[in-house]
Amino acid sequence: MNTIPHFFDENDIAKLFSVCHNLKHLAMLQTLFYGCLRASELCSLDDSDLDLKSLSLRVEGKGGKEAIVYITDDCAKIL
Repeated sequence: MNTIPHFFDENDIAKLFSVCHNLKHLAMLQTLFYGCLRASELCSLDDSDLDLKSLSLRVEGKGGKEAIVYITDDCAKIL
């Protein structure tokens, strides 16, 4: 039997981010969440993959496929 997936609401996300006091960890969490990245995609990011003007990241996904992922203003400020 299939289970119904749990979705986070805005309050859940705000609580998660509010307890993260390390700036590096907060940047990682926000990038994972807002960019919908896999952990391996986050780990392979480089400075050159970030474009602050267009609020985007160039991500190499499964199978070596490249994608452009857009992030929020808040996420970009932390990065």
